[in-house]
Parts: sequence; structure tokens; C-alpha cells
Amino acid sequence: MTDIKRKTESFRLFLLLILWGSLLFFGKYAAAGLLSGLKQALLSVIPAVFPFMILAEAAKGSIRTLSKTKIASLFGRLFSLPPESFPCFLCGILCGFPTGAKAVSDFYEKGVFTENEASFCIALSASASPGFFLFAVGLGLLGSVKYGVLLLFCSLFGGLLAGLLTHQRKTDGSRRNLSVADESPVGFSVIGAIRNASVSCLYLAGTFAFFGAVGGIVSHVIADAFISSLIRSVLDLGTGCTVISELSFPRPILLALLAFTLGHSGLCVFFQLSSVCEDFPLNAKVYFNTKLLQALFSALLCIAVGFLLKI
Repeated sequence: MTDIKRKTESFRLFLLLILWGSLLFFGKYAAAGLLSGLKQALLSVIPAVFPFMILAEAAKGSIRTLSKTKIASLFGRLFSLPPESFPCFLCGILCGFPTGAKAVSDFYEKGVFTENEASFCIALSASASPGFFLFAVGLGLLGSVKYGVLLLFCSLFGGLLAGLLTHQRKTDGSRRNLSVADESPVGFSVIGAIRNASVSCLYLAGTFAFFGAVGGIVSHVIADAFISSLIRSVLDLGTGCTVISELSFPRPILLALLAFTLGHSGLCVFFQLSSVCEDFPLNAKVYFNTKLLQALFSALLCIAVGFLLKI
């Protein structure tokens, strides 16, 4: 294990040196990408997620009530998770990331989830909002809401299928016992909700700026549009969807590529979710095992459904 750790740290240092050199020699393109990332965060992402993050804070007081329903119990048994995972899943699917991760983090703080359970639940609930699917991607990039509906359907069911295959039937035994205080509803403070949401949005802007800078370098260094688009889709979801939609491919292939991108969500989203998990490290292996399988299932579903409906 010590040898593996040493090799991992050496590889990480190597990547940092490459990044340092790239920023030094391609600073102009990194700066342009950084500004583009900040613009995307400030003009598109934060205005879309900030109200929902406040709503997620407001819902904390009643979210445990939803976890006591039969559907929450069934959801928990299906994925070997506590029933509180269901409202976290709903937060993520209905409001978009990082609201689901924030709900999971709050429950982890109360001892509901173990670290692995929390990471897995975040992977299940990590999704762009329905508005992003329908209007940003469907209408904005592809010219029709029906494509957004197709991508939303494939991403949702692809994620559930991936979760059923990757869930762990046994927990790691590190869940803490809930106290009576933990079970009581959490009071809602408008100022507190705004403060917490604002801090999370500041982290979001930082991740968009950083990955925008890296994406600017990638676009300059790699001339091939397809390879550059694939790399940028791995780095950042929003930019990745944009550059993929601009490729000169038949519509079914574009939809499959977009479904795959929306399924794995990209590194930028992973770090966004990590930034709201203040009390535990988001397990990358658990997260990406689920998300990559979701990306594959989403793409396959998109091809199958698109063929059946002749989209």
C-alpha cells in the first residue's frame, strides 16, 4: 500500500507540473478559458441553481417526514441505503446539482449515512436540473425540447440502472447512532440559507473558472475538434454539451454522445459536489463507478429509444 501511495503521489505531482507548465506557456488561452468559465458560472449556472439551493435549505426541516414514507423505504431497500436517501435523490433530480449532495451532506452530519453510502447516494442524485435538459440542451443546443425530454429520460433511468448494479449490500459499519436531537426538524433561517447557498455558489464559480482555464488550453493544444470536444466534455459538463452539439455528426450519434456526457457529468461537477461535502471526502471510486456506468446506460437507452421513436 505504501508503494501504491507513493506512486499515486508521484503521478499527482507529475500532473501538477504539466498543468503549471501549460499555464506558463499558454497563459493567454488559459485566461480566456477562465473568463469563459466565470461567465458561464455567473450568467447561467449560479442564477439557475441559487434559488433551488435556498429551497433545499428550507426543505431540511421537513425532509425527514418524506423519508418516513413507504416509497422512501422501498427506495432504500432497492439501493441498500437508509430511507433518507430518497428525499436526497428527489432534491438532486428536481433541483439539479449540487442540491442533492448538500442534502446528503446534511444527513451525513447527523449520522444517517456512512461515508461510502453518502458517496453512492451523491452519485445517484447527481443530475443536471430538468430545466438544463429541456431548455439549455434540448431547446438551446438542439433546437427542440423533445430532445431534452429524451436525454432527461435516458439519464434518469440510466442512473437508476447503474445504481442497482453498483450498490453495496453490506455497509462498512461506520454509521453513527442518531440522537433525539438529530431526529428533530431543523429550523429554517432565511439569512442562514442565503449564507450557506452563497458560500456554495462561490465554490461553484471557482471550479468553473479553473476547469474553464484548463479547457482553454486543451482547445488550443489539440487541433482535432472531436478529440478536443471529448476531453472538454470530461472536464466540464456545460462546455462539453456545447462543443459536442457543434460536431458535424448525424443527430442519433450527437444524442448518444450528449447522453453519455450528461450521464457522467464531468470532473467539474465532481469537484462542485465535493465542495459542498464539508464533513467527509467524496469517494471518487464509488462515485465514478456509478456515474460511468450511468453514462454507458444513458447512451445505450438514447440509441434504443431514439430508434424506436424515430427521433
